[in-house]
Amino acid sequence: MKQKNVLTSMRSGVGTGTTSLLMIFTVLCFATLAMLSLSTAAANQRIRGRGLDADAAIAAAKGGAARQLAVLDGALLELQMGGDADEEAYYAEALAAAEALGWEVDAEARTAVLRLPVDEHNELLTELALQAPGEAERYTVARQITRLAAGWEAEEEGQVWVPG
Repeated sequence: MKQKNVLTSMRSGVGTGTTSLLMIFTVLCFATLAMLSLSTAAANQRIRGRGLDADAAIAAAKGGAARQLAVLDGALLELQMGGDADEEAYYAEALAAAEALGWEVDAEARTAVLRLPVDEHNELLTELALQAPGEAERYTVARQITRLAAGWEAEEEGQVWVPG
């Protein structure tokens, strides 16, 4: 009678059940990664859409500011062309014209400020510094910024915003 060698008669390697379990685990991992990738892409698309909407709102506000500025520029040109008054009278008339067009004026600083809403939380602020009647330019744009609307103010210049 022949004896079987115990060492050679044992099956070596991985069984069929273990391979199936490993394949199922791998497929589940791939499915999970696919769902995470899909949800991340959808979130990025939503954020990108909001950014485009915000950019469009800012562009619309800047367009409105440019129209208002063109009207004010025409009024300032008329004042310079027809005026032989002194400098103080010119500034008074120029600031009165700006105020009549909806600009907020500061007679002491000789500036005009226009605030246009961008959305429910932000506004576009355009500030002009009026130039003397003899200057080559009628005004300079001191700043044009988008900022949080009224109700919020900085604790310190350029610092954290808190409810006002």
